[in-house]
Amino acid sequence: MLYRVADMLALLAGSPMSPPVVLGEFPRYRGVDTGLLLSVIKDGRWANSDDSGRLCVTKSGQALLEAESPAHRLRLQLRTLIDLTSPPWATAVVQGRSAFARYLPPEVAQCFRECGLLESQEPDIVAWWDSLSARRRHDTSAALLETGREGERLSVRYELERTGCHPYWIALEYCDAGYDILSRTSRAAPQKLLIEVKASRMEWSDAQFHLSRNEWDVLSSAQAAQVHLWTIRAAANGHAIVPVQRLTPHIPVEPGSARWETAEFPFAAFRDCIVDHPSG
Repeated sequence: MLYRVADMLALLAGSPMSPPVVLGEFPRYRGVDTGLLLSVIKDGRWANSDDSGRLCVTKSGQALLEAESPAHRLRLQLRTLIDLTSPPWATAVVQGRSAFARYLPPEVAQCFRECGLLESQEPDIVAWWDSLSARRRHDTSAALLETGREGERLSVRYELERTGCHPYWIALEYCDAGYDILSRTSRAAPQKLLIEVKASRMEWSDAQFHLSRNEWDVLSSAQAAQVHLWTIRAAANGHAIVPVQRLTPHIPVEPGSARWETAEFPFAAFRDCIVDHPSG
C-alpha cells in the first residue's frame, strides 16, 4: 500500500484528477484497492483537492517523490502517518526499539523491517528513532498529566462527599508542595489530612506508581497523610486509600551516604486498601 502511494502521487503530479475520476479509471491500482489507497494518501496529507476538486500533490507528497531511495521514502511515510494518526502502539517507542517492535501488528512490523528501521544502527536510523521517541515522550508526559489530573479530580470529589467540606486542591496551585490535596480527617474533626494522588489507566495487577523523596518527606512528617490510588478505566474506577504508614516497609534503605530520589510501588501491594463506593 505504501509503495502504491508513491506510484499514485507520481501519477497525480503529472495529471491531477478528482477522486471520482481516479476511482473510475482505476477501481484497483497496481494490486491494491484504490479507495483505501486514496484514504491513506488523505491520512498522510500527501495530496489534497484544489478549487476544481482535482487531487494535487502537496509539499509533503512532493518530498516523498524526491526521496533518495524507496527505503528512505518508507521512513518518511511511517513517520508522517505516526505523527498524524497517533496509533496506540506508537507510545511504546519510549521503551526502546526491540520492546517497541513487540507491540507492532504484523503488517506494520513488515513496513518497519522493509526500510531497515528494526535492525540497522546507521546514524540516520538512530536519529529517526530518537526523533520519534522525543516526540512520544512529550505526548506521554501530557497523557500522564491528564491521567494524574483525573485522579486528583476524583479524590477532590470523594473528599467533598466524605467530609462535607471542599478540600484544597493544592497541586493545581503549587506543583512542588509534596502532596496534591489538603483535606480533613473527618466531618467532625478538622485535623489536616494530606493526600497524595496516584492514578493509572492500567489494571490493578499491572499498575505502578512513583513516589518522590520530597513527597515521602512531606507525607511521612505529617500527623495525618494518605495516598489515594485510582485505576481509571472505561468500565469503572478502582480506588484505594493507603495510610502513609503502609508505605514505610517499602521505602528504600539508605546505606552510607546514599540517598534515594524516587521509589516505585505496585498498586497490587495495596489491594487490601481498596474502598467500595456504593454510589459508584
